[in-house]
Amino acid sequence: MAKHRYTDQEIQQWRKDNHKMMYANKDDSRIWVPRASGFGIPTINWANPIGWLIILGFVALILILRFVVFGQFLANLRLRG
Repeated sequence: MAKHRYTDQEIQQWRKDNHKMMYANKDDSRIWVPRASGFGIPTINWANPIGWLIILGFVALILILRFVVFGQFLANLRLRG
């Protein structure tokens, strides 16, 4: 079956049929899909490889910033002591 962009109604039906908390539909070409409930940022289609790259990019950015900031903090401590 070829990938296509699912409509919001198809996504809701997929969620009802599969009873999953996370959206992972390999037949849906969307990266960002509407949230199941509430408001806020959309969720990621975990079956889409680009979605994984986005998450890995966020994690890498957080780790890089953490080590840069923490490394600067340690350097300042060494200068004082």
